[in-house]
Amino acid sequence: MATMKIQVEREEDLTMLEKVLADLGLKYSIEESVQSSDVTLSGEALKGIYAGIKDLEEGRVLSHSEAMERFEFKIAQLRVNHAG
Repeated sequence: MATMKIQVEREEDLTMLEKVLADLGLKYSIEESVQSSDVTLSGEALKGIYAGIKDLEEGRVLSHSEAMERFEFKIAQLRVNHAG
């Protein structure tokens, strides 16, 4: 098995490439990424970022102090449960 990485700049080229690969009967996967001069993000990373933004917009967030309180409570519970 060989792996080939192709960078496609234009969306219409990607559509054409997908058709060619399918016509040839080749298996392929597409990984979207965003590039800047400093960072490249995978499609999975972007999905996570967008999910986090959605959580923020919909109010599914905790303040740092709330998160720390929950964390400390859980640690205390684990200590009690695992004290031997």
